[in-house]
Amino acid sequence: MIDIATIQNFESLSNDGSLLVQVSNIGTLTATFYVGVVNCTNSIDTIAAVEISLGVYESKQITFKVYTTTTLTSVHACVVYLRNSLGELIQTKTVDFNTTSTETTNNQDTGTQKTQDGEETVSSDSSSSSDCDALCPSWYNVLCFLVHVLDNLPHNT
Repeated sequence: MIDIATIQNFESLSNDGSLLVQVSNIGTLTATFYVGVVNCTNSIDTIAAVEISLGVYESKQITFKVYTTTTLTSVHACVVYLRNSLGELIQTKTVDFNTTSTETTNNQDTGTQKTQDGEETVSSDSSSSSDCDALCPSWYNVLCFLVHVLDNLPHNT
C-alpha cells in the first residue's frame, strides 16, 4: 500500500523537486511491486517507474526527482501508482504541489577571480559547465537551453 506520497513546493527549472513515496507490503509473502508516477500536469517531465521487492510487512521509501519544463509559477498534480508483479493496479494517490517562477539574474561576469592569496586572475571564459548544469539540470530541456544558453552566446555586431 502507498503510505506516503508527498512533495515540497520548489522553484521551476531547479534540481529541488523531490517526490517522496513510501510503500508497504501488507501481504503474507515477499512480493515485487512497481511504483510509478503518471498523469502529471503540463510542464512536468516524465518520471520513470521503479521495481521494488518487499518482505512481509516491510516498508520502503523511494525518492523520485521531479523536473519542470517551464520558468513560470504553476500548480501541479501527479498520480502515484502501485502495481503488483502481474501489473495489476493496487492503489493510486494524487499528489498536489506548486512551483515558483525561476529566479534569474543576468550577472555579466567580468571573468575576474581571486586566488587563495588574494591575487586577481582574469579568465577569458567566464562561463563553465557547472553554471550550465545549475541553469538547465535536465539536458533535454529545450526551453531552458534557449532561454539561458543561447542568450549567453557572444553576439556579432
